[in-house]
Amino acid sequence: MELPPGYEPLTYLCKDYVMHLHKAVYGLKQAPRAWNITYSDSLRSLGYLPSPIEPCSFRREEYSHSHEGEKITGYTYVCLYVDDLLICASDEVLDNAKSEIMVLFSSRDLGEVKHYMGMKFDYNCWTQTLKISMPDYCRNLAQRCGLENAAPKRDPISATHGMKPGPKVFDSVSLGWYATAIGALLWPALTCHPEIAYTVSYLASANHCFTPQHLSTIKHLICYLKATPDQGITYDGCCNFIEYTFADANWGPESDGQRKSQSGYVTMLAGGAVSWGSKRQKSVALSTKVL
Repeated sequence: MELPPGYEPLTYLCKDYVMHLHKAVYGLKQAPRAWNITYSDSLRSLGYLPSPIEPCSFRREEYSHSHEGEKITGYTYVCLYVDDLLICASDEVLDNAKSEIMVLFSSRDLGEVKHYMGMKFDYNCWTQTLKISMPDYCRNLAQRCGLENAAPKRDPISATHGMKPGPKVFDSVSLGWYATAIGALLWPALTCHPEIAYTVSYLASANHCFTPQHLSTIKHLICYLKATPDQGITYDGCCNFIEYTFADANWGPESDGQRKSQSGYVTMLAGGAVSWGSKRQKSVALSTKVL
């Protein structure tokens, strides 16, 4: 780094002296943290509180004043990703919430969200439904991995995938390709494609010791996403807001020789999945009773 224009080199500066920078510089490793702290503190000054499980998600209680006193009438939610905000609120308070933030930071109001962080949002006011999908992301993923011309697949993983112990792949090109593909698949698996959670979890466990069968399976999964780009999660506003959670696990799979069970769960609300996961258990279950 060099001194910015306007600062003349001081004669007493030598190897025993350094300049202390009072502001974050774009591109340094400390800059993202400094920016997040600044934005988070500003949201707190407006009455927003971060979620205890997601520090980039903020909520503020909205009150109405009457002769009976203050009464909570709703909530305003703000999701922060670097400098992109997603604001959810009722029509009565939405404009005020946006104007408060735009006073503190120079911002642009892009209107009703259509695309956000690779996700596509489709609303239908007549049927009161919201669909979240990732069509562009899935197509670009296939192109990045060189599979744009590969045959499409109709399931995330083949029933006869046969991921059994075999010769490991060690060439640097395949290692880099596999790690890149796993990293790219994690995002759709976490956002709007719960059906690939098991496959991604299974493939990620072999990130540094995969076999040709793993390579074949991950290509199969990418071809599945390419063939079903418009598939996603649909939430129905007419459904009863009752939460349902389903969980299951297999027992002693022999595909990898470790016989460790795989657990999975999904939580449904308004007709769509809101939380899900798939994870290999740490211990070997001796029977289905202890799963």
